[in-house]
Amino acid sequence: MIRLLQLSDIHWKDKLNDVDPFKHIREGLIEDIKRGIRQEEITYNSILICGDIAFSGGEKEYEKATIFLKDLLDETGLTKEDVFVVPGNHDKNWFAHPQKFREFINSHICEDKEHDEVLANWLQTDMHSASMMFTPYKEYDKFANEFGCSEMLMNRMNSETLGINAAYTDGDDKMYWEDELAKIGDYTIKIYGLNSGLYSDKYDYDDTEERKDGHKMLLPKLAYNAAKRQDGVVNIMMVHHPMPYIHEGDNLKMELDKLYDVQFYGHVHIANSDNENNCIHVFSGALQPDEMNMGKNYRPVYNIVELDIDNSNGDDYLTMNLQERYWNGSTFTEYRTAQHYSVKLPKYQWKGVNMIQTTNLPDGVTKHVVRVRLINNGKARQIIETLSPGFYDESVPKYYNVMRFLEKVRQEGLWNKLWTEMEK
Repeated sequence: MIRLLQLSDIHWKDKLNDVDPFKHIREGLIEDIKRGIRQEEITYNSILICGDIAFSGGEKEYEKATIFLKDLLDETGLTKEDVFVVPGNHDKNWFAHPQKFREFINSHICEDKEHDEVLANWLQTDMHSASMMFTPYKEYDKFANEFGCSEMLMNRMNSETLGINAAYTDGDDKMYWEDELAKIGDYTIKIYGLNSGLYSDKYDYDDTEERKDGHKMLLPKLAYNAAKRQDGVVNIMMVHHPMPYIHEGDNLKMELDKLYDVQFYGHVHIANSDNENNCIHVFSGALQPDEMNMGKNYRPVYNIVELDIDNSNGDDYLTMNLQERYWNGSTFTEYRTAQHYSVKLPKYQWKGVNMIQTTNLPDGVTKHVVRVRLINNGKARQIIETLSPGFYDESVPKYYNVMRFLEKVRQEGLWNKLWTEMEK
């Protein structure tokens, strides 16, 4: 069994701590986690954050978010190698140049039935001008780098070295990130992070009266369609916008349900969940809803998620115990009775056979730990050149080089060799 601390919509603003309306909520979260650890011996394996870490994608907002996360990690005994993040619409600087051109594109592209082909063609023929779609994520990209959760394409697009003749590289320029979250019994739990806000701006659709006629977002195939079904693998998806906010969301929901067993969403600010189509959908609520909307049904919420594999009746099921904790004005308490969900997993003849490449890494060292430590290693280039001379490419950012190299490590099974080199 693994236990996840799952948050969304923190909406950090650059405010002095003592005049921040959410100060006591954040302190209450820390105290509630400390209480659970002390009284019920609750321990966590990972932290998942489903977007809107910042309020307007500003550098100071991420600095404050980083301090808050450090406090959270200290209390849970986790490290930044245990954190997974995706961006939300508030993780963009909507006013980054060229604002008006992006808004024009966003308002019209959803009307094009071939929008996936339009984006793909744009990236392949004029990558340099397409980079303007990613510049609002400049500060988010820096923040997400620390956790190995920046998409390679976003990172490259925000690089100062992206030249006018830059060419899109299929397979490297990913619009998503993926990793192995954990092992539970014979199953590998894979996690994918998607960006649903590429076409978001101040005119996009929201369920508030003044924005109900705004344009809906697009979730590109380049973001979600890389996941695949594998024997002995459970797929988890993190994305900010639920399907009602996405263009043709009903059709897309069917596609996502075929690929991802568990789906974590943010954005709606109201905690909810369901167990439809043999999938589990968790709508996270908001840790810090916008104070202007505190009069609605918005309650500050965080989730405790327990995942396990149950094969007691002959078939294999992924099970979830979901506990929602909400702020009642003075402390966090149980929002409602814990929800229990399950997903029946396909029956294959692989049982007992490890379908994901094993490693000889030391106990407690996962592939994700290796990834994040290499990303944050000041000698990353030297390590890469030692293991693969001539591989490092000066024309792309360090993070992009590291992620390319880690794909080579995955394909060639070099995890232990890389860890040994890093430990020298």
